[in-house]
Amino acid sequence: EWAGVTKGAGRGGAKDNLKLSIEAFDELKEQNISVEVLQQLTGFDDLTVPQQLHLTNIITSQTPIDHLGALLPNLLKLRLSHSTVPTFRDLGTRLKNLQVLWMPRCQVSDLSGVFGLPSLEELYLAFNDIEYLDDLAMHERLQVLDLEANRVGDQGELTHLGSCSKLTTLTLAGCPVVGGTEREYRKKVVKMVPTLEFLDDEAVCALDVEGPSQQQAGPYSPEAQAPKVGGGLDDMYFGGCDAGLHT
Repeated sequence: EWAGVTKGAGRGGAKDNLKLSIEAFDELKEQNISVEVLQQLTGFDDLTVPQQLHLTNIITSQTPIDHLGALLPNLLKLRLSHSTVPTFRDLGTRLKNLQVLWMPRCQVSDLSGVFGLPSLEELYLAFNDIEYLDDLAMHERLQVLDLEANRVGDQGELTHLGSCSKLTTLTLAGCPVVGGTEREYRKKVVKMVPTLEFLDDEAVCALDVEGPSQQQAGPYSPEAQAPKVGGGLDDMYFGGCDAGLHT
């Protein structure tokens, strides 16, 4: 088995959950991800089968990935870890079916190109360098957005998220925009993004909503829990993907 490849892991079984690492490409003396490379690494001749992919140690300036959507046309979930992906343009425009994207700590600073992912529903970008959110404006399917510990500092940037009609879960903890008292911060965010049901892993309640109706309205159920950002999602979408290298 090639180093960096794990088969047969995850909720979908052997045929739709793959993990690749740049070390594997080094073994092939190849720095380009091609059909032949993916076939050799995975053992699958039919690359329309995989629906999940986990790439590690990718530097997009050295190993382009803008053609992944052409090679894996049915990819639904993509995770990049320990990688360098400065801009969404590096992902290309062919990941038309991608629904979940996980890129924590990937030195992302530029969201331009995100509209090349029209089916995206969940976007996890914790611990990056994102400051501007205008490229997310009017994204029709985005429901979950994790921007923990990024550089968002201008409250005006949140107005762009207010145009995402399906956005229900937002994480901004650790961003400069989080200031003042917690209650005032939550009120401001909920006012600008009125579709929110969860903010920073806590359910939006009546106290977070400005206006005369807030005194009559009761809070959301205390049992309500936001989708856990971090390890929980790793288990949910990539459970069983061994983070280690296999030789």
